[in-house]
Amino acid sequence: MDDHAIATLSLQCSRRFMGVKRDIAARTAAPDANFPEGFPTESLSDVFARFLIWVGNIGALSRGKASLDQRIRQSQLRKEIIRLLEQMSIVLGDCMSYVAYHQFKHSVS
Repeated sequence: MDDHAIATLSLQCSRRFMGVKRDIAARTAAPDANFPEGFPTESLSDVFARFLIWVGNIGALSRGKASLDQRIRQSQLRKEIIRLLEQMSIVLGDCMSYVAYHQFKHSVS
């Protein structure tokens, strides 16, 4: 397992959160915006804010001895955090695909 897996995955999730937010903003800014009902745009912003607080408070993006990766390197907890970050990254990737699909679907209709 990568010595910086938590930091790497936390950065990947942050980038995906920003990508989803950017894509939603671009989609909803269109003059004829018709974003699908039920997509939790406000909840996404709240979750991203909470994620950034967690990342900052726990040192998930830190390197060296202060990093979360190093502080819990021998713990089962590290494996669980990595698993959860991997799942979050997958879900955020699915969100990006969903938004992109609806952008494309709208542009061809």
